[in-house]
Amino acid sequence: MSYKVKREQAKILYLNTDLSQKRIAENLGVTENTISSWIEKYGLRDLKAAKTITKGKVVEMTWRQIADIGQKAQDEERILTPAETDQILKLSKVIKEAEGLINVTIVMQVFLDFDKWLMDKMTSDKSMNDIELLKKINSYQNLYITNMMNNNL
Repeated sequence: MSYKVKREQAKILYLNTDLSQKRIAENLGVTENTISSWIEKYGLRDLKAAKTITKGKVVEMTWRQIADIGQKAQDEERILTPAETDQILKLSKVIKEAEGLINVTIVMQVFLDFDKWLMDKMTSDKSMNDIELLKKINSYQNLYITNMMNNNL
């Protein structure tokens, strides 16, 4: 198996499973340091983290912060300070902007699910074993996601 193929498989395993870096390295016959360097070089840690973000979590945490600010003012029997009002406005903007982030996350999840499905097909059906096709698809997926993040599509 070529180095590039191992790197692509490591990416898919890292993003789609709960396997440790050590286990992925063992499965692919590379060092754990190699896996770690690929994760850093290709931003896989951020991709994996992004797929765990849900709209509900972002919105819930933001609303909780807004409620805490309001509750503090109420407990102290006072109106909101200008700084607290500004903070609430900024947090409200976070909720609005979360919509764009969530859209990217949903697309990423669909792409990851598709990659996993395709890898399973390639494993079970040798006639579909075309790692170059998978790499090309991943390349277009990454380009699309980058475009979404830069243009807030």
